[in-house]
Amino acid sequence: MQAISESHRESLRSSLLVAEKRLREIKRTIENPTGRQGTIMYVELDDVDASAKRKILRLVGMMLNEVGMMQNDFNLEVSEYNSRSSILAALSEMWVVLEEMTPDKLKAYGKVSERERALIGPRVSKLLKQLDELESALELL
Repeated sequence: MQAISESHRESLRSSLLVAEKRLREIKRTIENPTGRQGTIMYVELDDVDASAKRKILRLVGMMLNEVGMMQNDFNLEVSEYNSRSSILAALSEMWVVLEEMTPDKLKAYGKVSERERALIGPRVSKLLKQLDELESALELL
């Protein structure tokens, strides 16, 4: 173990945690391009050629290896995440964006006609209610 100050250890831990998450995200994207499979509002285009993919995966592996060695060498604490917390964080983010879709909030982008209010309002309310149900399901744990 290499001796560094506690504040530097915490800074390294936080930064390397973000780096690891993004590297694993890159790896998943390269290894499992989704295309339109299972999506509604977006298509993920696989626009990275095979040669670049191999190089990216090799470099990501090297970087993950270095992150692991730094974690070990500097005795950096390993963070624990549980599914419940991850889901609650996603629900919280969704709550914010869905609230912004309500007719009252849409007024910020221009006048909302009664017709638009009638078309959009109930559907956004339905999504928000379902979001509440998702959160309630987690509270049963």
